[in-house]
Amino acid sequence: MIAGAIIITLAMTALAIFLIYRAPGGRFLRILQRLLAIVAACVLAVTTGALMVNRHFDFFKQAGDAFEYFSVFVPKGAPTEVVADPIEPSSTPEDSPYKVNFVDSDEEGIKKVSFTGPTSGITEEIRVWTPRGYDPSKGPYNVIYLLPGNPGRAGAIQTAIGVQKWVQEAIDAGTLPPTIVVSTSMNIFGQATDCADFTGRPKVESWIVNDVPNVIRANYNVSTNKDDWTITGVSAGAYCSTRLALTHPDVFGANVWFHGYNTPIDGGLANNPSVRDANKLTALVANKDREIPVRLLLIGSKEDPGTIEDANAIKAKAKPGDRIDVLPYDKGGHGWKNWYKQFPAALKWIGENSVRN
Repeated sequence: MIAGAIIITLAMTALAIFLIYRAPGGRFLRILQRLLAIVAACVLAVTTGALMVNRHFDFFKQAGDAFEYFSVFVPKGAPTEVVADPIEPSSTPEDSPYKVNFVDSDEEGIKKVSFTGPTSGITEEIRVWTPRGYDPSKGPYNVIYLLPGNPGRAGAIQTAIGVQKWVQEAIDAGTLPPTIVVSTSMNIFGQATDCADFTGRPKVESWIVNDVPNVIRANYNVSTNKDDWTITGVSAGAYCSTRLALTHPDVFGANVWFHGYNTPIDGGLANNPSVRDANKLTALVANKDREIPVRLLLIGSKEDPGTIEDANAIKAKAKPGDRIDVLPYDKGGHGWKNWYKQFPAALKWIGENSVRN
């Protein structure tokens, strides 16, 4: 598809150049032909670029997914409360519904599986990177749980942020305990992410805090100590990862936030003013009913407006026992090029704050 789009784009560009100099007909007709050819060439160039980006990051599997994503029903009510499953030892019966067969993916060192969650009913892909020489008998391993932005699928995200390079180097240097990295999709069923369970919508929160962790515990020798589990995300995934770290501190002992935002802007959490306000990260971190302290690293940049300001606002609402650090950068906009560069600093923070270190 991309090769065809490139050929058509080049052909239309050549036609536009030809018509600029040799368009037939009268003056008005020549101008009209030139304008149409130039506009068509520009539209095709943008479409081709979007197809190439989508191919790399696997945002949408097919055109219908994109249409569904932008036209889907958005709920107006409040989300339902989700209770996380208790953390169980990694050894599970062979007939457990969470025992699955991971296979090699198209990314170096990363295995994948398509799984239907017993709790959420969601069928999606889960990807797992393991460090060189991964040996279940030498565990348990720590877990970094990576959420992409929105739209965002599990494919290519770990490679985009440099998991294979940076995590392996940190483990080799002894600055990070032996760790596996997990990723899953954000736009479940092609819909804008909610990071919550809404009536009539995919149970995204149940998927992230119950089904995916249970799959990891059942198939990999990972720690059952929540402090060895760090949930992290970029952009919309940053907001969601921090929201889930604050609402499920019994599952995730730490959180890293790459260029997120305080107020939800996607899905059901953003549609109703009272729901939106209740799910601001400043409101969640200050929640008087939250009893378990949290560890958060909030990364932002002056070139990504609002990210540092929101991070500082969240930090200002910390409760006794919380550790909330803000890492501000002068340079770096909103994109994988900068998150790739910032990832080593996040790994250093995770290692320094790891209970096992």
